[in-house]
Amino acid sequence: MNQTNYIETFALIDTICTEMGTRAYLWGGWIPDVYSGDVLRQHDDAEHLVVDLYKYRSKLQNFFNDLHWETKIVNNGDLVIKKDGMKFHFGHLEIAADKTFWFHNGQKGQIICPKDWLNEQALQCKGKHFHAVTPEFQYVLSIHPEFMNPQWQLREKDETTIRILTDLLLKKGVELKSIEGMMSCQNND
Repeated sequence: MNQTNYIETFALIDTICTEMGTRAYLWGGWIPDVYSGDVLRQHDDAEHLVVDLYKYRSKLQNFFNDLHWETKIVNNGDLVIKKDGMKFHFGHLEIAADKTFWFHNGQKGQIICPKDWLNEQALQCKGKHFHAVTPEFQYVLSIHPEFMNPQWQLREKDETTIRILTDLLLKKGVELKSIEGMMSCQNND
């Protein structure tokens, strides 16, 4: 899979969400790549958090259906789209005052973090512009995979992600211990 196709689709997602009146933030394994400005490894998928996804989900689904993407609403209410070997997963995000609430498990739970961990400045990668979470967001989520899945086992690519993000944050002068407790998980079961 040509990784440039992913980056072009990040820009398309950003544009269509902006036109709809919302914002999409890339997160996950692509974060080290986009903050480094280059593709560092082969990716099989990409994840986005969409502000008020539940409000915009049917519009997004229709938009991508019209472009001949396969779309599906999964059990937790997220939207998944696929085409030409690419896969994108959209999660629901709500913003309140100085915090964000990512409903990673539908209405059963949220991951909570500071609002400023959503980068309001569009990033540029390979000439394309789009929004993403900050390295702080991805670092803390990467060292706490149990927030998403209590049985998660770190893979080699997860360890590489943590190492790259650690280097990026230290170069920014971020004290890692000071941010590690700034994300939490709340389950509503």
